[in-house]
Amino acid sequence: MNDRTTLVSAPGKVLLAGGFLVLDPQYFGIVISTSARFYTLIRPLPATFTSSDSIRVKVQAAQFPKQESVWEYDLSLSNKVELKPCTEKDEGNKFVQLTIDCALRYALEVVGEEGVRKGLGSGVEIIVLADNDFYSQSDKVRLLYAEYSRDLHSRILSRLLAARAD
Repeated sequence: MNDRTTLVSAPGKVLLAGGFLVLDPQYFGIVISTSARFYTLIRPLPATFTSSDSIRVKVQAAQFPKQESVWEYDLSLSNKVELKPCTEKDEGNKFVQLTIDCALRYALEVVGEEGVRKGLGSGVEIIVLADNDFYSQSDKVRLLYAEYSRDLHSRILSRLLAARAD
């Protein structure tokens, strides 16, 4: 098991009013918490995915088919965050990119460039998992993973934890 692997959980929220871009300080929203949870597994990327010029950031939404739910970005740091989709044909996911960008800008302010570089190493993989009720495509998810029955999210979480041992 890699000691740099981290698994975190947070309660979910439902946006009642306001803009979806609540990560941007000029927007605000009213939310309520829910009993459903989000889980995020963060671990170093295998050496085969890394580049010497930049830091690779790979994000996967674990509940959806891989070809539709993996976004990879190259991160350049020189006293500022520059996050770009890995390939020109890949537009990325603007919400994922904005979230990573905001988190990295905050980290840069708190621990500085050296701290961010040390924390991310040559690359990081982020696997996100949420209860199905958060997705407008929840029926599609249930159909794709019908064999998992009612405890879908528990089984996927178990797989993420097992992957942590790899």
